[in-house]
Amino acid sequence: MTMYLVHYNAIKPALIRQGRHDWPAPGTFITDDENNMFRIEGYTLSQPKVLVRKVTEHTPSHRWRSTAFGNGFPKAGTMLLGQILATIRHPGSTRVRGPGTTKGGWGNEYWPTSLVISRFRLMKPNRYMSGHIETTDRRVVSWLRKHEIPVVFVYRDLRDVVVSYTYHCEVDDNNKKKLHPNRAPYKALPSHEARLAAAITGIDQFMGIRDFWECYSDWLDIPWALKVKYEDIRMDPIGTCAKIAVHLGAAQGFTYDDKELEMLAECMAGGISPMVSPTFRAGRIGDWRTEFSPELLELFYRETDPWTERMGYER
Repeated sequence: MTMYLVHYNAIKPALIRQGRHDWPAPGTFITDDENNMFRIEGYTLSQPKVLVRKVTEHTPSHRWRSTAFGNGFPKAGTMLLGQILATIRHPGSTRVRGPGTTKGGWGNEYWPTSLVISRFRLMKPNRYMSGHIETTDRRVVSWLRKHEIPVVFVYRDLRDVVVSYTYHCEVDDNNKKKLHPNRAPYKALPSHEARLAAAITGIDQFMGIRDFWECYSDWLDIPWALKVKYEDIRMDPIGTCAKIAVHLGAAQGFTYDDKELEMLAECMAGGISPMVSPTFRAGRIGDWRTEFSPELLELFYRETDPWTERMGYER
């Protein structure tokens, strides 16, 4: 009898049709009989074999290789990345933040390195976590590498990050779900353009966009982390999800054929739902073109060059 590994959304529809809602966690082993039927916990599920992955003797058994960490630059699509991972992994206990995120003023609570690592240690097989971890905190990066946790890092055109961050700071004080914890110095400025400028250059103790990005930028040079653009998630979700599936599968020692990869990527892309995010506003690509005056654009390039081109965007 052959053993197979369940893809999260491959088995769930059949269980729902049978009135069950206690579907197994991804990574659950099921058996295959001669009639192309899958058996699990006493139930027979008629599912095409393409929806599951055969487990070979070469599959690594390391406890964290079946996990995933969705890391993101703030305001760059971390929630969307988490939604993608949630289609093939169960969520972990919490999101994580690195110390630099809060010391720079773009977060809402301080997370010492020891706390971040302790949360990762609690992560069980077939779980994922998401959050904002900088490369300036080398102890966390080294720990992730040492324990072979697959990392996917999402980033975004910094011009659009500035726009998104500024609107986040401007949210009405009555909107409790979307309030930015450090909005006060930004809201005290006289105009929207002044707040955009403050997001670019920094204000009081809070970092400008270049300094803040450079807390994360080394992720682009870390070979064992997969890098994805926010723009690719929005414009080519299936293709981007296929890259993520290949990256996570490689950590467990297996690959997909074309049909498997296509079906899994479609399943993962189906989990993307921007409106679910409490801080989602518009998510448009290229909003900076209508938001930045010529003076602001000149200020942005003066502060951030050469990062626009280095990140793969056109000026």
